[in-house]
Amino acid sequence: MGIYEGAVQTLKDAISETASFWDSVKLTPKEDVYVLLSKFQREFGDLKGTLSSLESALERNADDPWLINDLATEYADQGVRLERAVSLIDRALKYQPENPLFLDTKGWVLFKLGRREDAKATLERCLELFPDYQDAREHFQAVSGA
Repeated sequence: MGIYEGAVQTLKDAISETASFWDSVKLTPKEDVYVLLSKFQREFGDLKGTLSSLESALERNADDPWLINDLATEYADQGVRLERAVSLIDRALKYQPENPLFLDTKGWVLFKLGRREDAKATLERCLELFPDYQDAREHFQAVSGA
């Protein structure tokens, strides 16, 4: 068993622990374990599992703008559920309207939806706030056709 498979199995085992276990741990919220699991699943190429883990994390903490952003980003990267991704990232932006990472996600989602001009404007705003953000620069280049 490789390192990622072992990590994935260990995290799945931890998640399946009883509620009383999680109540007693208090150090790591279960949704954080789901996020970590999603990162390993992505590395391992389990994209469906990645989405499932992020969705489970968000079910546990529906108001966490970072979880919302992570799931919206994953939908955009996989090119699935893009309308839901827009809805999610708009929700995250209500919490932090000037967060450049969230603006980058929104721009990328809009681009994936074919809304190039909206995407470009959103990514321009992102880069105004955080000019050195490399992911946003790459997304802006893709949107601009450069």
